[in-house]
Amino acid sequence: MIPLDAIDVVEGFNPRDDRDAEELTQLVATVREYGVLQPVLVAPGDAGRFGLIAGECRYRAAVKVGDKEIPARIRPVDEETGGVVLALIENLVRERLDPVDEARGYRALINRGLNARGIAQRLPKIPKRRLSERLAILKLPTELQPRSRTGRSSCKR
Repeated sequence: MIPLDAIDVVEGFNPRDDRDAEELTQLVATVREYGVLQPVLVAPGDAGRFGLIAGECRYRAAVKVGDKEIPARIRPVDEETGGVVLALIENLVRERLDPVDEARGYRALINRGLNARGIAQRLPKIPKRRLSERLAILKLPTELQPRSRTGRSSCKR
């Protein structure tokens, strides 16, 4: 358990962009009744601080209900990606990202200096063709970028 106020959430770090307000409300109700059931993933920072890598919805729900602490797994991240690889993997494995959010995750890795080969080395199950197709989506005007919904919740308990 670590204090919620020791966790830093970096705006734009999470590959998932859309959060359903109703799903977050349901998660808040669950956290209020049962607590956070699955730990968030954080990276150690300076002076006893932690950077949130995965579990932003769980973190936000815990804050909303007034919790002071949250279960967390602490894992160091490599300097090159700063944990973006772990955040992307967590979202891809737990729940399929829509193509735009997936593309944003890859773009974040490129912005940190990785090329397609570097991404493929860190995410070996992602074919290079899929990477290219997803990144092409970001070249479209925002209003034309497709939103693919799987019907699954974007905030997991």
